[in-house]
Amino acid sequence: MATSPPRIDWKHATRLVDAARRIFDVHRERLRELIAESNKLLHPLRDPLLTDFGVNRWLSNQREEAWSDWLEWVVCQMNTPAAAYDLFGLPFPDCLQRMRNVAIATQREVSILKGHINRRGRLDLVIRFGTLAMIVVEVKVTDADGSDTGKHAGYNEWVTEQFGIEVMPVVLAIHGTQESYNGFHLVRWRTVSQKLRSHLLNADIDDFVVQALLCGFIGAVEQRLLGFRTETVRHILHEKLPTFDTSVIHYLEECLGKEPTNVTQ
Repeated sequence: MATSPPRIDWKHATRLVDAARRIFDVHRERLRELIAESNKLLHPLRDPLLTDFGVNRWLSNQREEAWSDWLEWVVCQMNTPAAAYDLFGLPFPDCLQRMRNVAIATQREVSILKGHINRRGRLDLVIRFGTLAMIVVEVKVTDADGSDTGKHAGYNEWVTEQFGIEVMPVVLAIHGTQESYNGFHLVRWRTVSQKLRSHLLNADIDDFVVQALLCGFIGAVEQRLLGFRTETVRHILHEKLPTFDTSVIHYLEECLGKEPTNVTQ
């Protein structure tokens, strides 16, 4: 004798879906608020996340040389040595405290005698502050753990030979599990993009063309390296995604100095 299939009660599942929808509606509204505030602060520009820089070929590939070239230009837009150190989230050295207006000079692909064992090396970017201090940046567009950081041991020997100059060696990467890689302090691209946003929002840079180009660089970093896709942001704002990753919201909260969103039922 045929039996009827058991009746399924979807009541509890429906409640869960409704609760989740309310939570994501709150997050969606939070994103709208953050984008609106950013647009207001950047006016007449708008938030870099709203423009798709992923389709532009100038930084669309994984060539570290292209990123290093643009990073050098970005550093040159910093008005003071203190701003240049802040860009990488680094403490301002004591030797420059009384000489804040010292000239900033940059150099790419600096050839040195030591790198890998029995081989010469080339430093991606050297930033000099007169004859007193220097930041050496090794640029990576992947995680530091999977990058070629073995040569840093030879690079660090060169660093110790710069007598009378306070040198800060930095490896710039998307992520890393160590604070230092053979003497090179880890700085994340997230830090650079957030610091650069801060300089723009605080009107530290008053040239409109430079501001626009810096917005482009920020957008490329956030979209190509940090994984915040413009299409996803637009879909969240236009209610095309019922659920979504909220990491972009937390990122913008950090950029704008806001308390993290706390959603409770």
